Amino acid sequence: MTQAIHDPEKSRRDREAAADEDSKAADSPDSLSKELSEETDLFGESIPFEETGDFEDEETDDFLMFAEAETDPLPDPSFKESWNILIVDDDPEVHDATVFVLRHFEFKDKGVRFHHALSAQEAKVILEAHPEIEILLLDVVMETQDAGLQLVKWIRDVLKNKKIRILLRTGQPGDAPEKQIIRDYDINDYKSKAELTASMLFTSLYASCRGYHDLITLENQTLQLGLALANQQQQNKMQSDFISMASHEFRTPVAIIDSSVQRLERRLDDLEKDFVDKRLRQIKAATQRMLTLIDSTLSASRIEAGEIEIELGSVDLAGMVAKLCNSQQDISDRHKITYDVRDLPRDLLADRSKMVQVFTNLLSNAVKYAPNAPEVIVKGWVKEGNAYVSVQDFGIGIAPEDHDKIFTRYFRSRNTSGISGTGIGLCLVSWLLEVQGGSITFVSELNVGSTFTVKMPVQAKEGGPSEYADVPLCSEDCHCWKPGPKKPK
Repeated sequence: MTQAIHDPEKSRRDREAAADEDSKAADSPDSLSKELSEETDLFGESIPFEETGDFEDEETDDFLMFAEAETDPLPDPSFKESWNILIVDDDPEVHDATVFVLRHFEFKDKGVRFHHALSAQEAKVILEAHPEIEILLLDVVMETQDAGLQLVKWIRDVLKNKKIRILLRTGQPGDAPEKQIIRDYDINDYKSKAELTASMLFTSLYASCRGYHDLITLENQTLQLGLALANQQQQNKMQSDFISMASHEFRTPVAIIDSSVQRLERRLDDLEKDFVDKRLRQIKAATQRMLTLIDSTLSASRIEAGEIEIELGSVDLAGMVAKLCNSQQDISDRHKITYDVRDLPRDLLADRSKMVQVFTNLLSNAVKYAPNAPEVIVKGWVKEGNAYVSVQDFGIGIAPEDHDKIFTRYFRSRNTSGISGTGIGLCLVSWLLEVQGGSITFVSELNVGSTFTVKMPVQAKEGGPSEYADVPLCSEDCHCWKPGPKKPK
């Protein structure tokens, strides 16, 4: 197909012949408009040209013309980001004309950066090397009659690039009918070179960039929704598991209490003191277990709803921890709890009931997750303005892959199967300490044991006589030790 083409070299010679001594005046807009008395379109016949300072006129559409070698593939430095446009055409002058027309294009605060390919094969190499390309201006007839169409199929089916916007430009629409191409190929626009004007090219490029932007936005929103849905499904599953586990946790102590009471009733006439003491300890332990579960569940719900209330006051931390160690010992026949909290403050500013929940959970866990290791060690010390309490067991430990999730609500380590629990204890402990300005850390080794360490700032608050004044601050068999927890060996 023969195209009417403006000869850049002839234009240059004509301009040189008409130039006066002032070369700058020859490049002025007035001089240029005189010089270009008529403009030829890029792909069709010549039409009158009227200089308007823009690519569009109310009455006429200026057709694309060839420019001299003014193309620069680099983006406009005034923009931080650019739209990456790949021009694929076997005619170098089409590249020059396209860059000339679009060199000042801007959309969404982004300029343009051009990439060039003279064949479909060359375009494949560029597309594989530059996946960031967003817009493709593509000729149909190049090395073969349908090279452009085959490139479209390769992009969509082989490269699996569904996002790039493809604008098809053909000089031979008879060989590639618009309806057939739009129907059979995944392209986003179709233009005949013989009809393509500057404003039409701008319009198509705006539409393509907007379509790409909307597609990326939708893709990101879909991804976020997918992540939110997956997270919600995980939360629902964990909550369902918690409800099932909590139901079991409530039934177990109730069953223990009922069984112990029935045994006592059957042997009222010949009860021995040791037998009664044993059954009473079982009832006490089961009751404490149920109360702890109820308190933990209610506190977790209140924290989640933002309804938690903190009542700061003077807390005898040393006496409280010692008392809780003794209480846990009373209901733990198979374990020996050794503690030494003599160096802890007796007038710490904290919420007493919340601190009781913290250490009740930690001591209960130390016993529960060490069924075959009877020793539990509790230590307390002060360092650099902070009070520390460590609770160490030598039980099943925590798998390394679970360390970063151990304080997550409803989460239970994968090696706790068969051991009762709800998955809210450690999460609650972390929350209760955080709202009081404290924190908790741990070290753990699988099948060796764990040490959880509570840290609270030492802020004294004078209070009345401690309710724990008579509680020994060191167990009878405690040993001398240096402050600070040691990693289980």
